[in-house]
Amino acid sequence: MFSLPYIVLVMEMSNKQFEPNEITNNNNIEPPFKKKYTILEVTEEAERLAAKFNNPKWVGFYSKSIYWLGKDRIHEIEGRISDSEYASPLFSKILKQENDSAQKKTLKDHKMSQMRSENGSSES
Repeated sequence: MFSLPYIVLVMEMSNKQFEPNEITNNNNIEPPFKKKYTILEVTEEAERLAAKFNNPKWVGFYSKSIYWLGKDRIHEIEGRISDSEYASPLFSKILKQENDSAQKKTLKDHKMSQMRSENGSSES
């Protein structure tokens, strides 16, 4: 299985649109938002964040966060920490918490829908 940074690197200049589950490949579990981003859009945004927070090694993490949270949520978090003295570590910490929370919620929702469909098919 390839990691997200590898996929972003290989497909960096592609304008093909990917479904979020094609990128995360987490048992076909989609991130909670419905907007689709191109690899180029995600890469540009991730590189902007890496340059802003001086974290060039975190481009892959920022890319994953964009897929899971969406650009709007990323910008909201940026706005919340903009006046902080330690903006970079605070941004990364909040982003990790939001990612973990979104993934857990999505996984829980996915499991619940599977249970409902199994219960519905066994009652027939």
